[in-house]
Amino acid sequence: MAWQKRIQPIAIDQFYRKCWPEAKVIELDLDKRSTLAQQIDMGGADKMLKFPGGGLAFLAQRFRRSYQARYDDFTLRESRPSGRPTEWGKLLAALTGCGFLAGYYVYGHVNEREDGFIRMRILKLRELLEALSRGEFLMHYGNNPDGSSTFAYLPFKSIPAQYLLLDFTEGDSQGKLL
Repeated sequence: MAWQKRIQPIAIDQFYRKCWPEAKVIELDLDKRSTLAQQIDMGGADKMLKFPGGGLAFLAQRFRRSYQARYDDFTLRESRPSGRPTEWGKLLAALTGCGFLAGYYVYGHVNEREDGFIRMRILKLRELLEALSRGEFLMHYGNNPDGSSTFAYLPFKSIPAQYLLLDFTEGDSQGKLL
């Protein structure tokens, strides 16, 4: 979608560089035919951070439009009528199968002009999923009214701060780097 491409540089400049100032942000638009590309895709990674010493970190990301900001939830598609793999299923399979899993999940709501963000959270993905698997808190489930999918969601207010790297709300000039 065109609006998501426009918002990418803003996310990088305002948030990724704040959290990882020394890292180079690399887009992962991979040819899904290779085994490595399939593993990276199944682990949710959309971006790679390359650090000066050679270290790597991977980010999953999802940006939602402003009208969806009323849902202040971490939401992932859980199932589709077609049976195609979903974000929730891929992440759980990576966690339980000891597969590749993106280290962070970037979740933001863009403003109405689609030139900035109303909210942005960066979750410590593996730690959050492990806490969910231990039953520390529970995902909720819902259905899209159009029947296109079911989804799993977790209200951000119920996510303990230890699972957040960044919590930004518009008007907060700095955001909380936790």
